[in-house]
Amino acid sequence: MSRVSRRSLVIAVATASIVLAGLGTGPLPRTAAEEVESRVRLCDEAWARSDVAALDRLLAERYVHADARGRVQHRADWLAEAGRPRYVAIASDDLAVRVNGRIATVTGSDLITTPERAERLRFTQVWIKRGASWRRTAFRAAPWAGASSLDSAGRLAGTRLIGGVARGAGAAAAR
Repeated sequence: MSRVSRRSLVIAVATASIVLAGLGTGPLPRTAAEEVESRVRLCDEAWARSDVAALDRLLAERYVHADARGRVQHRADWLAEAGRPRYVAIASDDLAVRVNGRIATVTGSDLITTPERAERLRFTQVWIKRGASWRRTAFRAAPWAGASSLDSAGRLAGTRLIGGVARGAGAAAAR
């Protein structure tokens, strides 16, 4: 075997070994949309736990929060309020993440449940990538039309299924 072909064979075997050694050794790199969705869920969990330290790491310095009642808060005020203990569960649904370079827009719905009530909201969030991490820079919530009164299962109060069709108060909003 010639010196050149022996060298080529060694390089090919070494390259194949490196490639094969890397297979199955961890998750594939995540897409930007998956990274943002993960951050959205982390933010929800931190808010539900009143974890201001985690929220502080997830928010941009010039964060603005507009809640479903129309109240607008800047970062410090929202963090102070988020730090109050609460008994709440939050579940996000219908998440749609659109990434354009270092900016991501997220739309979806939240079901926020407390011992007293449940509330469903639609939201839009804007995330910006700073360095290696995504930070939420803006949040806007709006009431889900007709969904202000939900039972503990997240169904519209006064609405029941009859033959698979929603009937009763709020049925139009359920469709």
